[in-house]
Amino acid sequence: MKRSTASAADGKRLVCSLMMDEVAIRQQLQWTGKDFRGYIDMGTGLDDDSLPLAKEALTFMVVAVNDSFKLPVGYFLIDGLSGKERANLVCQCLERLQQCGITVVSLTFDGASSNLSMVNSLGCNLDVNSPDFKSHFKHPSADHNVYVFLDPCHMLKVVRNTLGHKKISSRWGWAFC
Repeated sequence: MKRSTASAADGKRLVCSLMMDEVAIRQQLQWTGKDFRGYIDMGTGLDDDSLPLAKEALTFMVVAVNDSFKLPVGYFLIDGLSGKERANLVCQCLERLQQCGITVVSLTFDGASSNLSMVNSLGCNLDVNSPDFKSHFKHPSADHNVYVFLDPCHMLKVVRNTLGHKKISSRWGWAFC
């Protein structure tokens, strides 16, 4: 069975979208037989019991634009990150994917305030009322732009929850609470 893959071997450029999200994890410290696991881990190699326990895993996944696959490419065990720290991780991820021959053209994430701060640090301005509205930033190691998208499914859920919280129903009688 021959598998169709858009790769350098096929003579095609591999174009992907990068997606990121946090996943809540249980705070837990485990002994592996030679060290403890469960502290925050940003990939720096620091192994210190003064670090806090991780509460979330920040995950990165690429989704092919010109093929049909999804692939997790990294995760970091975190206990909250600033927008600048997130922007740094995104830039590192984009650079490493570029080194592997993957062209990332977009970044998708949920509407958390830390993510909005992240895209501001990357050079975007998502204020639709601003004359300087900018929904893209320059790729850190390539000569093209990366466009940012708020995850549509998450944004619809936020609208639904807001309507339910305000106890607003539609004119067709659907209740959101």
